[in-house]
Amino acid sequence: MDPYAVLGLTPDATDAEVERAYRELAKHLHPDRAPGPQAQARMAMVNSARDTIRAGVAAADGHLVVPGRPAEGPAVPRDGRWLSDRVRRALPPELLRELQAFEDVRLVARASTWQSPQVVLAVTDRRLLWSPLHAFSPRVHALRHADVRSVTQRLRRPLRRRAVLDIRTHGGRKVGFGDLDPDAAALIERNVSDGMA
Repeated sequence: MDPYAVLGLTPDATDAEVERAYRELAKHLHPDRAPGPQAQARMAMVNSARDTIRAGVAAADGHLVVPGRPAEGPAVPRDGRWLSDRVRRALPPELLRELQAFEDVRLVARASTWQSPQVVLAVTDRRLLWSPLHAFSPRVHALRHADVRSVTQRLRRPLRRRAVLDIRTHGGRKVGFGDLDPDAAALIERNVSDGMA
């Protein structure tokens, strides 16, 4: 039994997608809505599939191995095992889960946005990822370097000890990060500029 197929997903589905698919199926297969032995058997399969995916075992090489997953290629690491311990400790779990396989995290910094006074900002070789630091259910935001039209950094007045990073996308969206260390802001600007090309 392929647990992902039971939930109507592909093996690269995120944890959030797994939970969403499970809840949707459980809603339709609830005994009040679908009485009978067939619905009960289907619900048992759905429960088993979710439990199997959740109980994925980390192999020695750090990849996620899920019993029942087709062995058509290498398993995809799901927890940033390819990163250094220092970088993994700096990233909150929600940002680690959003990383794509072998995405290189070049910088992790604290910043602020107009939506949140404190965010964790991760600069990778492909994109920017950020999430509120103190939120009940933090949402991860992402911006690909290729989608950026311009990036500039400036020092904040009056003391010029903190920097602001202003980003504009090809679609006209504006993203701003404040309260950055000036050296970190310069490094982010350089990485995003390199990724734009």
